[in-house]
Amino acid sequence: MVDRLIRAEGWLVRLEGFLIFCAFAGLVAIMLLQVIYRFILSEPLAFTEEVSRICMIWLVFIGAARALYMTEHFIVDVLVKLLPASIDTAIGYLVDIVVLVFITVLAYISLRNSLFGSSQIMPALGVSVVVQTIAMPIGFFLMFLHAMMFVVRRRHIGVPTESAERPNEAAG
Repeated sequence: MVDRLIRAEGWLVRLEGFLIFCAFAGLVAIMLLQVIYRFILSEPLAFTEEVSRICMIWLVFIGAARALYMTEHFIVDVLVKLLPASIDTAIGYLVDIVVLVFITVLAYISLRNSLFGSSQIMPALGVSVVVQTIAMPIGFFLMFLHAMMFVVRRRHIGVPTESAERPNEAAG
């Protein structure tokens, strides 16, 4: 069962990578288009600001989920490292619970706010604001899945294993 979950997470990570690539490529392309039209052709496009905002929001929230998977979020553990191993483990479990609850609350609030604003229309694109705001609950849901996989692997959230470390960090 655990192996299936790990394989499913691998598929999810590849999907996240594809979405991150698409959002970044879209952001670069639309900004380049705006620069060409604004400064070379002197005819600025109306929709580029909204498309770039959508791409940026998707990039941030899917990227945050990917950062959680890769244990790239900022962690302050100076005091925890000074504690005995038994207390260190207990604090690790407490942090895991707090992170899961926090992500769940953020996912709920962002989903509720995203659906609340669904009647608003972006003026230049003529589409619902949900196109950009749904990235938040999706990103938090992906973070929740990755955080749960830390628990399934019996590791604390955000603590990489030796196999997950980069080669240059393992040597130093």
